[in-house]
Amino acid sequence: MKIINTLFIILIVISLISWYLGSPPSRFSEPKSSDHYSLGAFSNPWYKGPVPSASFSSLMKWRQESKREPWPEAPADFVIKQKPPLDKKNFVQFINHATVLFDLEGNRFITDPIFSERASPISYIGPKRHHPTPMKIDELGRLDFVLVSHNHYDHMDLESLKQLNDIYQPTFVVPHSNGPYLVEAGIPKEKIIELDLWESTKTKNLTITLAPAQHWSKRRFFDRDFALWGSFVVENGSKKVFFAGDTGFGEHLQMIHQRWPNFDISLIPVGSYEPRWFMSPQHVNPEEAARAHLILESKKSIGIHHSCFQLTDEDWGDPLIALIEAKVKYHIDKDAFLYPRAGEIFEF
Repeated sequence: MKIINTLFIILIVISLISWYLGSPPSRFSEPKSSDHYSLGAFSNPWYKGPVPSASFSSLMKWRQESKREPWPEAPADFVIKQKPPLDKKNFVQFINHATVLFDLEGNRFITDPIFSERASPISYIGPKRHHPTPMKIDELGRLDFVLVSHNHYDHMDLESLKQLNDIYQPTFVVPHSNGPYLVEAGIPKEKIIELDLWESTKTKNLTITLAPAQHWSKRRFFDRDFALWGSFVVENGSKKVFFAGDTGFGEHLQMIHQRWPNFDISLIPVGSYEPRWFMSPQHVNPEEAARAHLILESKKSIGIHHSCFQLTDEDWGDPLIALIEAKVKYHIDKDAFLYPRAGEIFEF
């Protein structure tokens, strides 16, 4: 038994070294110097405070002080086993974490798809899912676009992206310098569109724009902020969908509102937010998510980034309780900001 345990530890160490010490991939093109890119790294130009996630000592302080209890498995009725409808337009289906399937006038999108068992670079260690997906990748039916907000492992799951490419051959839209990670996984470069902040791509009757998010990026030891992060606005002239990605609460929300005065649907994170001293620059809590809903003047918002992977210190059910309290505090109608079960479908 000791030999088996030793071999397992050696395997983990080798896996971590081979993954973590890797260098960034070669960019498709060098980013233009701007308020959010200089000296080889991207940034949040409006954010002036300290970023605890950038400090190893802060990370260790959080880990040492954390008293979080392990999450239970999600209740069986939290997952609604159903495939996306093929005969409907203009709907949202929450899948898990930040993975949402939505249809805009017959164009099918999926955001930050993760169908893997773990949000990790290694299949046998790392945060494990607490509920199954409501459908399998090959049960999506059809897919036109994949939106990837940034390169963290719970948002850029290369195995899921590769399967989506193999089955559906969609177009992948990503922030600048994220494309090479996808190419390394076998996705053709010609299927990838990279956008800088405020850049758009137009296809059919759609405009897809990369908007800001207050976050950061890292997949390897030497690629901190090598790749851009962001949110997405998808519009077809009459309807607008906003996908916030991962974000802290900041001035960028007002900047987005100034360009798009309102949204039909906003996908806003409500989980992975404790402790606030460490998480607030990068993850909104439910109260801040409610404030974002009001700033964006969204007709309806869907809470995402919850219930699947235990990444931070709050309990499994805390985001729902806090969101209900925030809606009361800010006089938001109970049906205007929803906390979905996996598989649940909403029309707009």
